[in-house]
Formats: sequence, structure tokens, C-alpha cells
Amino acid sequence: MDSKIVVLPNKSEADIISKAFFQEYFDIRFDTGYCVHIALGGIETLKRGIVYPKLCFATLFYDTIGKMLMIQFHERMK
Repeated sequence: MDSKIVVLPNKSEADIISKAFFQEYFDIRFDTGYCVHIALGGIETLKRGIVYPKLCFATLFYDTIGKMLMIQFHERMK
């Protein structure tokens, strides 16, 4: 979403789409932790199993003790 600015209103809704525990066996990203996919602004529609957010999607990455490492914003579900 480098080409687009998304303004999030204060106390915006965020619906959790999925949560996952992951472990990387190769040193390519993180070691072990959690990632959470959310729909910022909430879910606008759900068509044929595809979620469409009101604003955008975000992926939140946490380490194993719950410290947030990074947030990625994107227009499509990854």
C-alpha cells in the first residue's frame, strides 16, 4: 500500500480474520511467533468466502511472548 494513504478514524473497528502460530526453520523472516490478519474498519462484505474490508487489511506479527514486531497494511487478503 505504498501508493495509497489510509486514514484510520480514532477507535476504528477491526475484525479478526485469522490467527496463526508460525515457526520458520530458515532464517528468512522471524524465528517463531504469531500473526493475526485483521480487516480494518470491519468487514464490508463477504462474497463466496472472500472477505472485503471497509478500509484495508493488516497483518500483525508478534513474538512468542506477545511483543508486537511489525504491522503490514495491504489492500488484498494475503
